[in-house]
Amino acid sequence: MLDAAGDVPRTRESATGMALVDGQLVASVKRTLGRGRVRFDLRPYRALTPAQTEALGQAAGRYGEYLQLKAEISLP
Repeated sequence: MLDAAGDVPRTRESATGMALVDGQLVASVKRTLGRGRVRFDLRPYRALTPAQTEALGQAAGRYGEYLQLKAEISLP
């Protein structure tokens, strides 16, 4: 099932998280912990604006600092 615009699925895979920017669901995300890093693989539901990409990068960076790991995001 998709939202009214047909972009965002209404179901959620158990291994997939959600990426929010300004309270709006913009992508699904899978977090992977590796040696010295945390990686966020994003699958946007629609094209992200530069501001949205920057906000997600900053959030990933803060999370990485909390874990004391290098953070990186990956977009298709």
